[in-house]
Amino acid sequence: MYYYINTFYIYSLFGYIYELLLGIITKGKIINNLLFEPIKPIYGIGTLFVLFLEKKILKNKDIKKEYKILIFIVTVFVSLTLFEYLTGVTCHKFLGKNLWNYKHKHFHIGKYICLEVSILWTVLSVIYTYYLKERMNKIIKKIPVWFSNTMIIITITDILVSLIIK
Repeated sequence: MYYYINTFYIYSLFGYIYELLLGIITKGKIINNLLFEPIKPIYGIGTLFVLFLEKKILKNKDIKKEYKILIFIVTVFVSLTLFEYLTGVTCHKFLGKNLWNYKHKHFHIGKYICLEVSILWTVLSVIYTYYLKERMNKIIKKIPVWFSNTMIIITITDILVSLIIK
């Protein structure tokens, strides 16, 4: 269980750093975060989706080896795109906030999804699965349980405070 919790936090932090740098480079400013802590949960949850799909597809002995990668890529593309859309709609409906808007992209479908970003997430998922995961697992498995438990408490508190204040 702690492996998944730690994976969530590591990749949520990476997502925060990515969006922080992207905001500074493209807009010249730091874009506000929904939470106070430096994480973007959508990236951590997306990574957990990829882990789940890897287990169900790439490690499935019933699927022919030559089809596994193609099925994995298509499934990751569709599921992460759908997840991004549902997250965008949910945040807008329940929080009254648009956390991102792809209207300025060439191949957008509404505000919350676009082909360019869906392809990026798919490519990053393949890179993660085949090149980064095993290296990162060595780090993730060294994170102590007390730290994971502390992060859970901080995140729950942060969500509650962020919903009240922001």
